[in-house]
Amino acid sequence: MLVTTPRRPVKVRTDRKRDERRDLPPLRDRLAEPIPTHWAVWGIVALVGSNVAAAVLEPLPANPALPVPWFISLLDTVVVLAMLPALAGLLARRRWGMGLSLLAAGVTVAMVVGCPLSGHHHFGLWWVGEIAAFSAWAAVSLGGVRCRPDSRRAA
Repeated sequence: MLVTTPRRPVKVRTDRKRDERRDLPPLRDRLAEPIPTHWAVWGIVALVGSNVAAAVLEPLPANPALPVPWFISLLDTVVVLAMLPALAGLLARRRWGMGLSLLAAGVTVAMVVGCPLSGHHHFGLWWVGEIAAFSAWAAVSLGGVRCRPDSRRAA
């Protein structure tokens, strides 16, 4: 004898975030989206402010007679070549400006962490201040990359 049970409604749970991620436009289109004005302003303030703070805080090198290693010069060039278009992108209120700002901030944080380890400078409170300034710049840039697009301004 075959026994059957009555069918019960089944609650289906869906992961909304997963569905929203599938609905996102391609990265190329997303980078061209406008960002809200307050994110662009905060991005510019973080970019300029952290670099000014680092210039004020950085002490003289431990041995000024030593030449700068080639990889430090390469990283400095990458940072400058990312910061200039990032500033232009932030002035145009585009997400790609925040992306370049995040790239420059990430490379700069890595350079600050490695500076005393390489023997270029001694450890000190300047190091903590520079890490804090550049980490704040990276955090603002990451927030700007992840923010919602500005719906008032057409792409």
